[in-house]
Amino acid sequence: MPEVAVLLEALSTLRLDVEGHDGNSELLSRVSDAAEALAAYVADDSAETALLSEFESLHEALRQKRDAELRAANASVDKAQKELSEAEETHARLTEEVSRLKAETEAAIGADGDVIAAIHEAQELKDELQQLRTVEEQLSLEVQGLQHKLQALDEVEKQHAATRDDIVKRDRLLYEFVTSSLNITVVNRNESQVQLALLSESEDRTTQTWDCMYANLDECGPETADRLWEAIEKTFDPNSVKSSGDTVFDMVRLAR
Repeated sequence: MPEVAVLLEALSTLRLDVEGHDGNSELLSRVSDAAEALAAYVADDSAETALLSEFESLHEALRQKRDAELRAANASVDKAQKELSEAEETHARLTEEVSRLKAETEAAIGADGDVIAAIHEAQELKDELQQLRTVEEQLSLEVQGLQHKLQALDEVEKQHAATRDDIVKRDRLLYEFVTSSLNITVVNRNESQVQLALLSESEDRTTQTWDCMYANLDECGPETADRLWEAIEKTFDPNSVKSSGDTVFDMVRLAR
């Protein structure tokens, strides 16, 4: 069956000849095809449901992965910060110890004590202090790397949200185009029933009429498309189509 968008595009190039009914056969044929495709499109939402389910599954998997990576990154940051804090405490302690040894060395030199041993011990403490400074720098770099990773995860989440918004916008525009072209709109739909509304005008354009159509989804069949098409035709020409009999639709008419 032709795509609904292609049929609607072809329909937009045709015009209704109110003077000659016979010249409208091509228009009626095109509109009939579009209505059948639209009825099938409205009734069968399995593809959209599958795509939505797939998207939700993918989004949930990405969210779980991001949450896991975020927890791991936060744990790594906490560990690195704890190690950095311990290194800073050790650095402060060793700095204090070096100062103390320096004072003792200067006192020993003045008192002619064991100067060589004091200098050797002070050098060892300086070497240990330098090693701790190197470890401190490495831990600081690791913390920065983890922070960059958290920022990257946030960007990925924002991109997924933007993609989801684009899909919703595209579907809404397609729905608005189809409903405005055929003077039809879906008022309400649930698991068991669908409610449609079709807008038509009188020939002198002084009266607008809304036909509200109700149908149980489990009772819809091929005749449903025919009845829906008849209702759409009547919005263009109220006298052009005769009712095909009982269908699953219940009709309510509102005029203003």
